[in-house]
Amino acid sequence: MKLLLENWRKYINEAEEQNLLLEQALLEEGWVADKWAGLKASAHDTLKKLATEWSQTKEVATTLDKIFKGEDISDNEKGELITQAGDVARVVGLGSVKMIPFVGLPLVVLIIYTMKKMGLRPLPTAWSETDETTI
Repeated sequence: MKLLLENWRKYINEAEEQNLLLEQALLEEGWVADKWAGLKASAHDTLKKLATEWSQTKEVATTLDKIFKGEDISDNEKGELITQAGDVARVVGLGSVKMIPFVGLPLVVLIIYTMKKMGLRPLPTAWSETDETTI
């Protein structure tokens, strides 16, 4: 029993040393900093795209105002309105699925992956300009 405990202590000490070496290597190579910078850039890009969608939605609001007043609208305005309504539905739908505890984010990834495989457009038009979401 004494030999077992000695070997166990030795194993634990070696594992702790390996963890410290790994942490030092990651910090020295800047891996963590690179990942953090990538995460910040991705978040900034997403916020810019959401702002683009918001401004497009505000532009289409004038078309909705015309419809509610009973005025005629052009076919171009109808197309923009339909496209933007679809974009709003995509943002709201994926955003609400993401809020599901524990499975939200993996479920969003699965939905995006499945829709792309089916040939559907899962993300709003702001993402289609520079679609780097290949999964």
